[in-house]
Amino acid sequence: MSRLSRGSVFRRPDSPHWWIGFSIDVRVQRESAGTDDREQALAFLRHRLDEVRRGVFVELTQRIRFEDMRELLLENYRYEANRSDPSAHLKRLGEFFGAYRSEDITEDRIPEYSRKRLGIDRVAPATLRRELAVLKRMLRLGSRRLPRVPLVDLPRVDNARQGFFKRSGCSGATSTGRGRRCCCMIRRIASHASSRSSTIRGSNGCCGRSATR
Repeated sequence: MSRLSRGSVFRRPDSPHWWIGFSIDVRVQRESAGTDDREQALAFLRHRLDEVRRGVFVELTQRIRFEDMRELLLENYRYEANRSDPSAHLKRLGEFFGAYRSEDITEDRIPEYSRKRLGIDRVAPATLRRELAVLKRMLRLGSRRLPRVPLVDLPRVDNARQGFFKRSGCSGATSTGRGRRCCCMIRRIASHASSRSSTIRGSNGCCGRSATR
């Protein structure tokens, strides 16, 4: 079993944050705690020591970078013969996260990205959702070399197309005979599923006849 030191927190003149240090056998591990609060730094140290004891700690030199995760994603797309092109999403994500190590893509920084895209760049929530879905997939693919996979909260997008099937003729779908037959079939299924009457009045229906015989 590896010998694990108790560790300590300390300051560095070139950083505003507390740092943690501990050793595994003879290998010294040092990294920023990412906070100027000493108690939070101590909690971060305890978290890292617990990771070592559980055998899930990843040394700093082995941790994956954003660019590494990008390559994993593209390789995964090729392997699965995915025809969609994530390049535009990767470009936007890279502009914000590209300089970070993967472990610095945290549950605090991901909402910062979301606020920037929605508030400053004024993108649609659906666009942000697709970008974050790509980021989530990247983190999942790189999870073996991450100390922890952060939660990626996808924005809710209402894709309901109001009035697509209109009560008076389903004209929003199509005016062809096939379209009218499909429209009536959908309405019959919906009517049956909701335990309502299966009769569609000819005056308001899209077929001009009763749904029941």
